[in-house]
Amino acid sequence: MTFLDQQKLTYHQLAATVEPVEVTLPYPRPGRPPKGATRPTAIHYRLVVTVACDWEGYRAACQTHGKFILITSLRDDQAHPARDILAEYKEQHTAERAFRFIKDPTWVGAFCLKKPERIAAFAYVLLMAAMVYTLLERQVRQSLQSPDARPVIGLNNRPTKQPTAYAVKTVLTPILVIAIFVVGQWSFHPSQPLTENQKYVLALAGFSESIYYWQGKLKPGNYHSASP
Repeated sequence: MTFLDQQKLTYHQLAATVEPVEVTLPYPRPGRPPKGATRPTAIHYRLVVTVACDWEGYRAACQTHGKFILITSLRDDQAHPARDILAEYKEQHTAERAFRFIKDPTWVGAFCLKKPERIAAFAYVLLMAAMVYTLLERQVRQSLQSPDARPVIGLNNRPTKQPTAYAVKTVLTPILVIAIFVVGQWSFHPSQPLTENQKYVLALAGFSESIYYWQGKLKPGNYHSASP
């Protein structure tokens, strides 16, 4: 058949047959038919198409198209099996999430560095920031693994036991520390009391709210143009 010849299918085959079907027709004249009259019939033809899948070829194609090449410099197959390397590769989203803020133009775009050594130094600072950023998330999540630990209030005021570093930063960012010079001493403290959620997140990270408080004398070089 011309239709079947035009179909270029890879994993399916079409088969078609033409079957006769007897169809009852309406009476040719209006009104009630005479007694014993039989309704006219006609033979119509219909196309019956069946679709069969080449499952063996389909599975072989899935295996072929599902492969990708992963190149590594770790050549010791015993110490570094292919399965372990693939598992490590698939965990790259963890590192990508940590480096997300480094790629943010609001962090990096504001700096204009020309000398290569300054660019390298800036890169090291960003890497250390990413390490601290990741360790903060890790510490809070490990503390929340305790059975009696209650969830923290994360993004969109939703309780969670798996907060991201971004969620932790969002909780702590509103804390504003102000400095007041009184009787020859500087006093640092939050502009308003910390919320219970902020105190809880700090405790999970291994700190207390006392890190936001300090009182003492500062050398002039430590506060630049600040004046009493």
